[in-house]
Amino acid sequence: MHELQVLGAALVELPEGLLHAMALDPGLLQAVLEARRIKSHEARRRQMQYIGRLMRDVDAAPIRARIAELKRRGQEDLSPEERLELQFLSTA
Repeated sequence: MHELQVLGAALVELPEGLLHAMALDPGLLQAVLEARRIKSHEARRRQMQYIGRLMRDVDAAPIRARIAELKRRGQEDLSPEERLELQFLSTA
């Protein structure tokens, strides 16, 4: 369940154009877009939990694969120092 929340958090960080291109479930897409607008820490935390709950009802494998592909493609364009920083941030 925690893994699905982490995957949902990755969705929230994606640009809006990529979110629409991923053909997400309409309810999940709406929840992700709403989370992007929320500024209150507590409200955002609750919204992220809600996204994690919605993720239980969808097949997460295609979403996971698409995000991994985007990360891989993004890392190809990075300098070695930037790759190291991204690797550090993803393990923290």
